[in-house]
Amino acid sequence: MIPASAFFAAGGCALGFFIAALLFASNFPGRHAQRWLGALILSVALLSLQDLLDDVRIPLEHTALGHLFDWLIFLVGPLTFIYVRRMTGSPRLRAAALFVHALPALAVVALLVPFWFAPAGEKRSLLESDYAHLPAAVDWILVIAVLHVLGY
Repeated sequence: MIPASAFFAAGGCALGFFIAALLFASNFPGRHAQRWLGALILSVALLSLQDLLDDVRIPLEHTALGHLFDWLIFLVGPLTFIYVRRMTGSPRLRAAALFVHALPALAVVALLVPFWFAPAGEKRSLLESDYAHLPAAVDWILVIAVLHVLGY
């Protein structure tokens, strides 16, 4: 049986993709800020897609989809920060500053690379273990992610 939360995740994902496409395609003068907002909405839509996949347990059948977009949670704060800076007319951040804001997401990618390139059987057993422990009393990775977003 498909949980009700999967339908909300599917709706959020579809709406996010639609709004992100509109923002990326717009030609208004404040286009740079709209592109940052589009990137933010796209990352949230992909996180909703990951929730949908996890709710329906699709990564157990297609192990390549396991933890595919989990690293994006660490881009929500920086993308919000950069979008607000562009909307308020603050000076652009240098590439080095943008890189510093992306470091937590890159660290999570580095931690997930061994999982992504693991054999399918090993990934399946790890995913089964993850799903067996749901819902955990406290998911410390989500606590860290929420604190990261709140820091911005």
